[in-house]
Amino acid sequence: MKRSSFLYDRLLDFLFTIACFVLGFVVVLVSFDVVMRYGFNRPKAYALPLTELSLVLIVSLGNAWLLKEEGHIVIDLLIGKLKPMQKYILNIITSIISAIVLFIIGIYSFPQIIFLIKHNVKWMETSTLLPAYVYMIPLTVSYFLFSIQFLRRSFLYFKLYQNTQRKVG
Repeated sequence: MKRSSFLYDRLLDFLFTIACFVLGFVVVLVSFDVVMRYGFNRPKAYALPLTELSLVLIVSLGNAWLLKEEGHIVIDLLIGKLKPMQKYILNIITSIISAIVLFIIGIYSFPQIIFLIKHNVKWMETSTLLPAYVYMIPLTVSYFLFSIQFLRRSFLYFKLYQNTQRKVG
């Protein structure tokens, strides 16, 4: 269990590193496109679709890592007033629900990807460079990674709940 957890953490770290490189690529690409558009009146047609895909990749590759680091934005008006045991229970419940929902979305995304591949659907009217499945595949993979991380998070909070319960009881 510890080895698989270690390997999964390394996978998330690796995907996050790729997301960081993709972000750097977006900065260079957009800067290049701005210079070409306004400096030489030669905009690059591929800049918009590649930027779109890059933004999808950044989110898809980084969201599970961000959850692992507890880096998502939270509004803790209610949670801040709860006792630790209540916080743990709430986090367990919300993590399990989130894992189930994301897993279901991931399962239902597979037929959509097959449809997009068969019919060679483009993402938008203006974006003719990349087919839509290129955008959907990273999102679908991220649903499963996110789901796994939510399950891991629920186990973590369950352990914290048990440890707190032992100290109190």
